[in-house]
Amino acid sequence: MRLKREDPEVRTPEKFKNADSMRLRRQDPIARVSERTRNAEIMRLRREDEDEREKEKLAYRKKKSNEISSYDKLLIKYIAKIRQAPTFICSCCGGLCYEESTSITSKEELREKGCSEEFLSAVLHYNQDIHRLCCTCKSYVFRKDNKKLPRVALANGLDFPDIPDELKVKHECALVFLNI
Repeated sequence: MRLKREDPEVRTPEKFKNADSMRLRRQDPIARVSERTRNAEIMRLRREDEDEREKEKLAYRKKKSNEISSYDKLLIKYIAKIRQAPTFICSCCGGLCYEESTSITSKEELREKGCSEEFLSAVLHYNQDIHRLCCTCKSYVFRKDNKKLPRVALANGLDFPDIPDELKVKHECALVFLNI
């Protein structure tokens, strides 16, 4: 019988048969009451045993420590978003933006829209592998009627000047001092 029960083809129908018989037995109110009293007695005996109680407490703590509430999940997601600072640079205005508020573009895409090489060099001011435009610059560049250089574009003279050699040493020392 033990060897037969190890065979899945024999065990599966037996499981269904047992499940059906238990379902029918539980529908009988007298059988349900006797099952409940038997289970209550077993649980009472288990609770009286100190070793068994410790095992239950440890299992409960382990289960609770592994469970994360939906509030905690949302909090973790929120903190992750906060830590994801605006690190994406707009190629046109040099502004720091979040990834969601920028869109990827390329020189080829802008050429297809009818932009001249002079306009491209002004719009894509930073030489980056992947060019991104913030929503403000994109609205100016991708206008259907009249493509304009955005007001905040670095090509309009808003770019920071290069650091003079006299100040570079102090600047590098400050970065080392601040651990940047």
